[in-house]
Formats: sequence, C-alpha cells, structure tokens
Amino acid sequence: MNTSPQVLVHICSAAQWSSARIRGDLRPESLSSTGFIHLSTRAQVHLPANRLYRGRHDLVLLHIDPARLDAPLRWEPGVGTDPLSMLFPHLYGP
Repeated sequence: MNTSPQVLVHICSAAQWSSARIRGDLRPESLSSTGFIHLSTRAQVHLPANRLYRGRHDLVLLHIDPARLDAPLRWEPGVGTDPLSMLFPHLYGP
C-alpha cells in the first residue's frame, strides 16, 4: 500500500504566487536561505499556518501533485515545537 500523500501544500502570499506564475516557477525566500521549499501535507499545514502566518489574509494555499515534481523531495523534521515523529516534505529546487 502506498502511504505517500496524493497532494502536498505550500503557503505563500498572493503576490508571491502571481510572480511565480509570470516567471514560470516558484522560488520562495527559503529556497535561497535554506536550500529547499517548505511543503506540508494537508494534515500538517495548520502547524506552519498558525506559527508563521497567523492573522494574514493575503495568502493562497497551493496544492501540489508530488508525482509532477522535478526536484528532489525529502521528508525531514520540522522545528522543535513540532511532534518529534512528524516529518515534513521539503522540495530541493523550484
């Protein structure tokens, strides 16, 4: 049985998404600062949403099909306040 999620999600501002659509790829600041794009599963997205984006109303939630990704996807620990057993998808490229 395949336990990989069928959809991953990424939170970004509407302005970032608009720029990405014009450029043809998504390059959030985290790609240059940490080397990857932060993604989540549907079950995890509330954690970064509450931690990083509380009170913002200019956000979009991108739904991503993992099968269509060209860059490497790795499942890695989140931050110290996340459950220890929880791994988050990190996309190592645009």
